[in-house]
Amino acid sequence: MSVVFTLNRAILLEQKFSECYDKMSEIVFDKHVADQLKILSQEEVSHVNLLKTGLNFAKKEAGLFKDTKISSVEIDRGIQLLYRLKESLQNKDIDIMEGIHRIYDLEMIFEEVHLNKIADFEEPTMKELFEALSEGDRTHRERLEKLAEKLP
Repeated sequence: MSVVFTLNRAILLEQKFSECYDKMSEIVFDKHVADQLKILSQEEVSHVNLLKTGLNFAKKEAGLFKDTKISSVEIDRGIQLLYRLKESLQNKDIDIMEGIHRIYDLEMIFEEVHLNKIADFEEPTMKELFEALSEGDRTHRERLEKLAEKLP
C-alpha cells in the first residue's frame, strides 16, 4: 500500500487505542487508575497528531515515497481487535483487568510493528516518527503493568 494510505490507517488505529483507554477509564472503579487511563487516552491522541504531521509530510514530499510501499495488514488487524475490545468493554463482556491485558498485548505488538516500519523508510523524519511511536508504546506497556498491580 502507499505510504499515505498506511498512515491514514495508522491514524485510525491510534484513535481506536484512545477510545479503548477512554472506555476503560469509564468502567474502572479506582479513580487513580481511571485518571491514568485518561492520560493514556490523551497520549494516543498525541500519537494521532504525530501521524497526521507525518501524513502531511508524506503528501508534501510525495516524490520521496513514490517507490515506498508498506503493508497495513498488521494495522488493519489491530483496528479490528480494538473495535472488538471496545465493544466487549461496552457490553461488559470482559472486566477491566481483561481489558488492560488485551490492550497491553496490542501495545506490545505495535511497539514491534512501529520498530519494523522504521526499516521501510530511508527518510530520517519518518524513521524518527516510528521510533517515537514505538517508544510511546513501550512506555504505555510499562504504565499498564503498574496499573494492573493496583487492581484486585
